[in-house]
Amino acid sequence: MVYSQAEHGHRRSSLLGAHRIEDHQPAGPVTRLAERDEQLAALTSLLSDAGTGDGRLVFVGGEAGAGKTALVDAFCSASAARVTALWGSCEPLSAPRPLGPLVDVAKRLGGNVADRLDEGDRDGAFDATLAALDAGADTHLLVFEDVHWADEATLDLLEFLGRRIGSVRAMVVATFRDDAIPQAHQLRSVLGDLATTTAVRRLAVTPLSQAAVNALAEGTAIDPVALHRETAGNAFFVTQVLANGSREVPATVTDAVLARVGRLSGQARAALEAAAAVGLRSESSVLRSIPTVDGSGLDECITAGLLEFDSPHYVFRHELVRQSVHDATPVGCRSALHAAVLAQLRALPFASDRLARLAEHAEHAGDAAAVAELAPAAARAASGLQAHREAAAQYGRALRFAEALGPAERAELLEQRAAECYLIDLLSESITARTEAVAIRATLGQPLRVGDNMRRLSRTCWVAGHRADAEEWARRALDTLEPLPPGPELAMAYANEAALRMYRWEMPDAVAWGEKAIDLAEQVSDPMAMANALNTVGTARMLMGDQEGASLLLSSLKVALDAGLEDDAPRAWVNLAAGYSQHLEPAKAAAYLTDGLDYCLAHDLYSAGMCIQAGLCEIQFRRGLWDEARQLAKSLLENRVLARSSRLEPLFVLALLRARHGEREAWPLLDEALELAIPAGAEQWLPLVAAARAEAWWLDRKPDRIAAEVREAYEIALANDDHWSIGHLAVWLQRVGELADIPSGAAEPFALQLDGKYADASAVWAKRGYPYEAALALVDSS
Repeated sequence: MVYSQAEHGHRRSSLLGAHRIEDHQPAGPVTRLAERDEQLAALTSLLSDAGTGDGRLVFVGGEAGAGKTALVDAFCSASAARVTALWGSCEPLSAPRPLGPLVDVAKRLGGNVADRLDEGDRDGAFDATLAALDAGADTHLLVFEDVHWADEATLDLLEFLGRRIGSVRAMVVATFRDDAIPQAHQLRSVLGDLATTTAVRRLAVTPLSQAAVNALAEGTAIDPVALHRETAGNAFFVTQVLANGSREVPATVTDAVLARVGRLSGQARAALEAAAAVGLRSESSVLRSIPTVDGSGLDECITAGLLEFDSPHYVFRHELVRQSVHDATPVGCRSALHAAVLAQLRALPFASDRLARLAEHAEHAGDAAAVAELAPAAARAASGLQAHREAAAQYGRALRFAEALGPAERAELLEQRAAECYLIDLLSESITARTEAVAIRATLGQPLRVGDNMRRLSRTCWVAGHRADAEEWARRALDTLEPLPPGPELAMAYANEAALRMYRWEMPDAVAWGEKAIDLAEQVSDPMAMANALNTVGTARMLMGDQEGASLLLSSLKVALDAGLEDDAPRAWVNLAAGYSQHLEPAKAAAYLTDGLDYCLAHDLYSAGMCIQAGLCEIQFRRGLWDEARQLAKSLLENRVLARSSRLEPLFVLALLRARHGEREAWPLLDEALELAIPAGAEQWLPLVAAARAEAWWLDRKPDRIAAEVREAYEIALANDDHWSIGHLAVWLQRVGELADIPSGAAEPFALQLDGKYADASAVWAKRGYPYEAALALVDSS
């Protein structure tokens, strides 16, 4: 494979919103949990493990209102004599606070976590968090609530901790709604990546049984059977119905909440609506400064069990309450409340972690000027912490309110959004934004910016599978930049052209363009262009059979590491592996991939790490390490955010493993691989996929299907002088009597097979480290 480039302190036990038994009065105190002994015992046992130095990360999942927070709160209360729990929360913002829950606990966590956050040093904050959790002799307990709302950087932090916490005297608990994360959500990726990590556990909070609902409803006028049926055992819904004191069961949670709200006085409802606009947790100074809020109204909300005062904040008992109240507030009133909240928050001392909230309130208030100021600032803060999804959302928000901006400011926003969208694989949105930026820069007479945007568009289009567009943008970039004084932009355009030629398997042209890029990169002292071009030239030379290409790839790796180019370093390791694989040295290929994977894990480069794992999956498969290859392939394919090109190797590896074991589920995987092969780069992928499909037909005892399957791919391999694929596909054609002439460019063991020297071929395969191919050569001799 060629690689293309909320701190709560300790919560009081009166927190409502789950499956606690209460006295069924609206303000009734919560006293105990129902049906959670097993989960409490599990959490207590895991905390004991953490106390011995076997740290744990525990994901507690359940539907909204299942009682996740109540469970964790009860666990923390029961463990209070042993540990002090620190609580941080994620908020339901359209673009969440970067590292919001870590910000909540940073000062109490100690070490220099808060300092690293203030400096915008994400990696430093991660290291400092781990060090703080490992400091001292006491066990540390950290709770992150509602990570289904977490920003990208927080999810990265959880993955970072999950891989390292096993040797730390600490326990981290993360709650999430398992009914609120779509298939493509990054949290699913984190859960999948950590599924086999021994220090990570998952705990499910399930709906209440009929027996539990019977116990909760005892002594009330509510029919417990109807209550269980209508609420499906949802603990929060159950407690809301019981708190209403009515004989009827409302149709929805919202109905149950609003029935309680309807019994409030006008003052209390106004205070509750204002609190809903502020957020799940409202600063007392902010909330009390809103003109429609007075102390008596807030006290009534607390008495009614809808708010809690956890100094210095007013806290909704559950986000479902806040959301129900917010959605029911008239639109005009809601907009005015957000404007008032915005004004009060802006009056506080500046804090960068508050920018996301400010931008959200500005949008809800319809304040275009405030959005234009705050959203880009929030985006820059998010990007600095590598929360690229949140940065893209903030730039999108700014662009929705950009009517008053000048063309240069709009182009800048478009370029920044395009860059962030590219990093999170929103490729079509990245292309749209950058295409508009090209047009604006052209109108402004800025050819350097035009050409650089065109080069970036070329790259994005190639990754998106739009090959013709990629080549057209590359040509236009060169036409625009070459008449200008030479600079880094032109060096990168040359490097981009070299990469495109390599992907098309035009290796001599790739080398020529790459060498132009190297010369210019040296002239203008641009390490990025240098690393990129050295990588392409080295890879092209290795794929042409020149082992000296490896030294260029190692030079590319050194440049990338010295310059801190975290995207270019993994590419060097992957392409070193691709080159050695082409030269039939799988052990060397595996070693380079392992080194690259270690680097990616150490630097939290999860996307690049998945690409490396895809390559390692194929290499270990070829080496006969089938159990390892199968586990890797399944893990990668279960990852919903895996890049399209990275799916190809695990697809055909898992398919062939199934076919070789006589399993019937191979063909859906092979069909998907074929659909992906052409847009991902037919020159590289189609021969590999065709060979896999040929073997599957052979194992299915349908040899008549093989020739049609491989003929086009064979012609591509011949045109590209791809030694492995030439030999691999020629052998399949020979097996079914469809090979007209023995090719001259086949890799050595394939050439021996084609010449009828099966024992010699088998010996070469075995010596090279390909046991299955060695056996298959002997089968051909029989």
